[in-house]
Amino acid sequence: PLAGLLRFKVYASGSYAGETLSSITYADEDTAMTGEFVLDATAVGGEQWGLTSGDENYAVATLAESYTVGKSKASASVVYMVLAPNNYSGVLTVTTNKAVYTYDYAKAIERNHYYDVNIDLSKATSRKSVEGEFGGGDGSAAKPYLIDDAADLVALSKVCATNEAYRNKHYRQIADIDLSKVSFSPIGSEELPFEGVYDGGNFSVKGIVIPEANTLPCGMFGYVKNATLRNVVIDGITNNGAGGKVGGVVGCAENSTIESCVMNSDLYASVTISGGIAGWVSGGKVSGCTTTSTIKSITSEWAQSGGIVGYLCGGGVVENCTLSGNVASMSKRIGGIVGDLRGSTVKGCRVT
Repeated sequence: PLAGLLRFKVYASGSYAGETLSSITYADEDTAMTGEFVLDATAVGGEQWGLTSGDENYAVATLAESYTVGKSKASASVVYMVLAPNNYSGVLTVTTNKAVYTYDYAKAIERNHYYDVNIDLSKATSRKSVEGEFGGGDGSAAKPYLIDDAADLVALSKVCATNEAYRNKHYRQIADIDLSKVSFSPIGSEELPFEGVYDGGNFSVKGIVIPEANTLPCGMFGYVKNATLRNVVIDGITNNGAGGKVGGVVGCAENSTIESCVMNSDLYASVTISGGIAGWVSGGKVSGCTTTSTIKSITSEWAQSGGIVGYLCGGGVVENCTLSGNVASMSKRIGGIVGDLRGSTVKGCRVT
């Protein structure tokens, strides 16, 4: 379809020059950004076509090659975003390696027109640092860092990948969070696992998207070790990945405690290991968790798929958990509670 273009230049006239730009999102809750547009994601002559995806009320331009933000507009690379023609009044979100910035932006977009948007990071409406500011707190057990919006979860994901000091802190979610309008990566990896305490407060998280051809552990959390995850509620996860380990709450959990978590979102997994709450669990304990949805694996007969845990090993324990949804798989290793059990224990669980 014919569309209009926003032509961004991102710079920082004061503070924040030197940060690395990774994506730009534009969201308008009242106006439909109909259609989906995919452009050649290559940098040419200092200008860059972001990989732009559209949905009903938002568009995201993810850079093919991140660039360092300079101090002047003249030094900025150009990033394009494609939008359906319409009258917009919404919020621009700019994500760098250091922070998430927001700006109010209104524009009438016409087909076959482009519009210059000059963004000065030093003059943002709001800025949330990925260096641990979050919504409050100091990361201790008495005063956990507060997670109250999508920007905070993006910040947590980034800081776990860049700063070891934040991987073993305490976090508490204090509001329902929708990740569908931001670029989010699972929290923690096998190389840099999350090792802290996350209390979801029984608030929901939705809009988690696992990208195509992703083979890493995926869920809201990717990989956790010696961690505690409690009261996490997943209300929306889209899996496009293949070949990895996927769970609604966490992809892989090593010697960790997962308690009182809920998976309410259907999970269709073309992966090796999938579970409603956790994909792969070695050691530790999963207790008091519930899956109310359908967990469907569409891979080979040797994949592992379970309503609570896909693969349980290393002396791990799953207890007092409930599946009130369904598990469907081509695999021979499928279970209502655990898909594949090796040297571990399941007790007090039920399928209803």
